Amino acid sequence: MGRSVETPQDGFLHVVCFRYHMFLSSLSKTALELGLDQAAQDFSIALEAILEAANHTNTMMWIGRMEDCPLELASQGQLLKQGRMLSKMMKARRRSFSGLRSKTTPGVPSFILLFQHSVIICRELGSLEESCDPRLIYCTHVSVNQVRIRDTCADDALTFELQRVEGIKGVHLGTSQEGAVARITCATEQEKNCWVGAINSEVKTIRSVAKSLSSSYLLQSIL
Repeated sequence: MGRSVETPQDGFLHVVCFRYHMFLSSLSKTALELGLDQAAQDFSIALEAILEAANHTNTMMWIGRMEDCPLELASQGQLLKQGRMLSKMMKARRRSFSGLRSKTTPGVPSFILLFQHSVIICRELGSLEESCDPRLIYCTHVSVNQVRIRDTCADDALTFELQRVEGIKGVHLGTSQEGAVARITCATEQEKNCWVGAINSEVKTIRSVAKSLSSSYLLQSIL
């Protein structure tokens, strides 16, 4: 499948955002020239909001062109974080006397997308230095309510591992099972810590909500 082209709707959004940008920039400049500092600041804040909304819209339209994605992206909640890095997919081997082992594929340029409900890994067709939006091809995903982070892999300070945890004790019957999904290599340790913190924060939030709903349901059953 070839690279997606800009649609008429995309072009319309670009024109609208450009016009608002020029309009608010002009108002802010004029207000400054007239000595209306507060008005100029308000127009600047409005301009920043327009630019942020435009960037988010452009990002979502680009992500929406992802190939082979089985998920309905609109139902994954808000896009919280996205970034470019290397990923290694983990493939399970047969269980041996030493337990279930896994093997990895070489790290490839990838995009990691953190939504409220899922972490999505997609392969990037392009170099890490490429500035334009590359083609994205879906690789795998993990639901936030099933993900766990191993933040140190083989003493590599730049790499963390996504693990899928199924059959959470106290919620589902059976024993807990976990499996490595992918190893993610970041450019810096700070970037890795930001990703680990962001994913863990969302996991904590969604589990807190689930616990609250479960307690509410139990209370209603008792009453």
